[in-house]
Amino acid sequence: MAEIPLLSDGVEFLLRRTRAFVRSTPAATRAAANGYLRTQGNGRRASARTEPYWLFLPRWLAGKFDAPRPRVVDDFVWGQYCLFAYVRMRDDVLDRQTANPRLVFAADGFLVEAERAFARHVRDEAFWAFFRQALERTAHGILEADALQRRTNGSVRPLCAAYARVSAIFKVGSAAICLPANRRAAFARVERFADHLAVAGQLLDDLEDVHEDLSDGRCNAAAKLLTPGVGPADPTVGERITHALVAGTRLKTLLDIVERRIRMARAAIAPLRMRDADAYLVQVGRELADIRLKVHRARVATVFGQAHA
Repeated sequence: MAEIPLLSDGVEFLLRRTRAFVRSTPAATRAAANGYLRTQGNGRRASARTEPYWLFLPRWLAGKFDAPRPRVVDDFVWGQYCLFAYVRMRDDVLDRQTANPRLVFAADGFLVEAERAFARHVRDEAFWAFFRQALERTAHGILEADALQRRTNGSVRPLCAAYARVSAIFKVGSAAICLPANRRAAFARVERFADHLAVAGQLLDDLEDVHEDLSDGRCNAAAKLLTPGVGPADPTVGERITHALVAGTRLKTLLDIVERRIRMARAAIAPLRMRDADAYLVQVGRELADIRLKVHRARVATVFGQAHA
């Protein structure tokens, strides 16, 4: 699952609310949460990317539909962030990214806080049905993705479908804007937009985590694309992936899939005519172009390095 983002000034209020919320919890919970957030929660990857769309999408939608009030939307974004923190903490316990099992109970506190944030403003049953469904889909998706990554065989398609299911919780903040106002057609577009961006982002995360996941016995989607048919137990898989990264052609295939998912996200959201979403996708496209350029330069350097060796 994606990293908890290092938040910019644009969502500084989330940092303040996170600190205040953690301070309000019992001492044991506070210690577990603070330890996690210091060591993992707000660390940014070496190749930092644009903050995730779900931090902004509820505000874009509220601006589009002229409702609700900004403070209400802040609560929706806060609730969305709490859901992410809840699932991410539990996912890190599953992946053994943390040695502290007490973190599960700290995560539960974030789930309760998420429910409070939405309940302050939303009583619509359709929203709460979606809320419960999203939690269920994300939980099932995480376990499904883990199982698929541990299989020797299997295509990338079902794994990408599982990645989309993992992203279900990232739609809850937008559901709070759309469903009580009966904007179901708009929300259907938001869901497709979110699914495509979630898969694109997870493929790039997989590329960064490919060797780390292998050490845990998992071939993520990047590994399956770079070395098809090779499982995590194959003693040569790490070497093959390294070769594919610097000299193979399949890395381009992976980046092409990411680009196609970004295009599909753009097509899904375009009829809503949200300029902020358009600008966001332009930035995402630029970052993908930067990744392609870095890959090209690394390969040129490798080829010329080998020629002069």
